[in-house]
Amino acid sequence: AEAAPADLARVIWGDVPSILTNFTFQTRPRIAAHGRVMPDGFAEKTAIAGSAAVAAAAARGVPLEDVAFAFRLHPGLRLRRADFRPDARLAARMLRLGLPMALQSCVTAAGMVAVQAALNGFGSAGVAGWTAASKVECIVIMPSFAIATTMSTFAGQNAGAGNWRRVREGVRCAFGIVLAWTAASTAFLGLFGTAAMRMFIAGEPDAVEPALAAGRTYLAVLTAFFLPGNALFVLRGALEGIGRTVYTLASGLAELAARLVAVAILPPLLGWLGVCLA
Repeated sequence: AEAAPADLARVIWGDVPSILTNFTFQTRPRIAAHGRVMPDGFAEKTAIAGSAAVAAAAARGVPLEDVAFAFRLHPGLRLRRADFRPDARLAARMLRLGLPMALQSCVTAAGMVAVQAALNGFGSAGVAGWTAASKVECIVIMPSFAIATTMSTFAGQNAGAGNWRRVREGVRCAFGIVLAWTAASTAFLGLFGTAAMRMFIAGEPDAVEPALAAGRTYLAVLTAFFLPGNALFVLRGALEGIGRTVYTLASGLAELAARLVAVAILPPLLGWLGVCLA
């Protein structure tokens, strides 16, 4: 079912104050914690009175307390009439930084569509094995994404302060972290990769075993390229943080071109292994 405008408004109504509250917690945690006592306590008493729906609305629908605390502690967050005046230079800078990142996401998605088209020719066992292995991949790759996001913030803050030495130190430290995580995740996939995939595959043994075999091939290829992939995440995060988003877009375009060539050449030559390499 499609979301009604009122539902979307309620999501925004609850999430925007949550963002402000989290911002306040970072700088004034004790005051922000006290600011949550009144709405949460009111919601708890309402639930005890017997109306769970009203209690949920009270907990989610009384965010003005959070907004008031955030605005009081950080006057710079308050909107003024001057804030609504168009700023062409700011808009151009935002587009220059954000548009390449958006295009990079589109490029990555296009590459995965090409791989999916090749994958569909290997039947249900290939699709099931790919799906299960991809879910396991998502689990082990999340820390790498977190490090890349952290590196983007760290690099941006220090580059803005002109402290490029700290940026280089951060990149080296991030490389060390992803190197350690690569070793740990490679060991995990080697020892428990099949068991992890079984959580996402169900059915008769005759159907499950071919899917697991396909998934094991995918995970073996993944571990072979895990370290350079994680290093690439760190470098992209750092480049995005210092505003060099054009380089990340160029990297994404090169990745798409290589993937399209691999999809066209490798599966006919190597079969399922070719799809995994692509």
